[in-house]
Amino acid sequence: MKKFLSIVALFFAISFAYAQLPANSFAEDFTLLPINTTTLTLDTENPVHLYDYLDAGKPTVLDFSAVWCGPCWNYHTSGALETAYDSYGPNGTDQLRVVYLEGDAGTIANLNGSGGSTQGNWITGTPYPIIPTAVSPNTDAVVSDYSIAYFPTVYMVCPNRIVNEIGQVSAAAILSAAQACPQFDNTLANNAGIIKISKPTDVNHCSVTPEITIQNLGSATLTTATLTLNLDGTETTYNWTGSLTQYALGTITLPELTNLTAGSHTYSITISTVNGVTDTDASLNTISKTFEFQNAGLSSTISENFSSSAFPATGWGLTNNYWTRYASNQAIYFNGYSLSNGEWDELTLPLVDLSGVDNPAIAFDVAYARYQTSNEKLEVMVSTCSSSNWVTLYNKSGATLATAPATTNQYVPTSSQWRRDEVDLSQFAGNDAVRIKFKATSNYGNVLWLDNIAVSTASSINENDVINSSIYPNPANDNLYINADENIQQVKIFNVQGQLVQEMTGNVHEISVSNLSAGLYILQITTENNTVVHKFSKE
Repeated sequence: MKKFLSIVALFFAISFAYAQLPANSFAEDFTLLPINTTTLTLDTENPVHLYDYLDAGKPTVLDFSAVWCGPCWNYHTSGALETAYDSYGPNGTDQLRVVYLEGDAGTIANLNGSGGSTQGNWITGTPYPIIPTAVSPNTDAVVSDYSIAYFPTVYMVCPNRIVNEIGQVSAAAILSAAQACPQFDNTLANNAGIIKISKPTDVNHCSVTPEITIQNLGSATLTTATLTLNLDGTETTYNWTGSLTQYALGTITLPELTNLTAGSHTYSITISTVNGVTDTDASLNTISKTFEFQNAGLSSTISENFSSSAFPATGWGLTNNYWTRYASNQAIYFNGYSLSNGEWDELTLPLVDLSGVDNPAIAFDVAYARYQTSNEKLEVMVSTCSSSNWVTLYNKSGATLATAPATTNQYVPTSSQWRRDEVDLSQFAGNDAVRIKFKATSNYGNVLWLDNIAVSTASSINENDVINSSIYPNPANDNLYINADENIQQVKIFNVQGQLVQEMTGNVHEISVSNLSAGLYILQITTENNTVVHKFSKE
């Protein structure tokens, strides 16, 4: 039996709701038998075929619920779905369809109000189809196809097969979601559309390689398309080739945007021809994105306590929009409780200049409680504009990450359940364009919180502060020597891109650097109890 959102936690259920399928996912087809409400048997004469509804141009609401689920029952009895179906369904304005899918082994008897594991009679008074997925010959494969991790999950499926979660909304909001579905002519042989632009994101560092998702909306297989690309008013053309059957999605990686200056830019893509002919249905042919580009560090000091309602703040970026600001706590959270296992998001800081910083560090407050034995993960990853490699400097999950006891409720921390963590950035000192991001990964567990993020010039690991040590000569040519008043266990050398270029273990006091290229390096010395860093130059 899966997690569901309890009545006690209903406020948080609303506040923390997320799609279990990623936004703009492709909806899998199904043909299942509904209940005949007169005979209380499966209706073999009127199967529900999702794609039949969509081919008829009817946006379709899928209500995945479970007979034992209290919040599901509350939403069912609120009348929102019933009103939407009666007012805007086949007996009303005929704009949409609604389907209930029993997602957790409930029987027809359970749905009719019998048995101790049901909230009541789901059938009486329900005008739209009710499908018991676990009653043969039906199958519950649809539950996994739609990545159902909690109940209720309410999706809107548009006629172009794109699905998004809408949640427990009113009948009016259901109509609005249906009306927001793309309008297109499905009678054309040659018709394509752009579904989303994945890149550029809102904030981009160092380089930008655009990426879009296109969809074949025509009956003929889509094999070619001509795209007009417009960057700040300058147009270029891109020719795509491939093979997409009707409604299939394809990802296109477009040429890198070169010679970008720091600041705001606008990028748009338009489909002009498909299969060598003009696409006469232009309703989904153009998409645009205004984005910020940074190619030099903005500041060596960053401080963010999320007190402002503007999130993400200027210069900060999100990848999948799962990090969310919680106004009451003036903090941000990543809701692993309501995200499928493996879903993730990245919070990217503004590009930072560490060229004049000897001992940089990033510090932040974190709070997390596991759901039973779940293992959400938090990573701090760092790179530079001159390197495509990301270095993971902080990686905690599960019990190591936790700041509070495990709980089966959605976790909201008390004031005493926060921990201050700090990550040394010394291996990136001297670089004027450093990229930093927090990556959270869900284990379908609980809520992870962050607050008071600060990149500072002071670290708990300071040069010549913990260990009495020195290095010479500096600059070095062939050999570098170390003086230290503690036994050395490990020595590492990093270049200014943060890449590990040399590593030695043991009580090392002489290092050959003859194989290193000329430039600036970071020497990290580790003893049993302490760590110290030194900068040196190689001639």
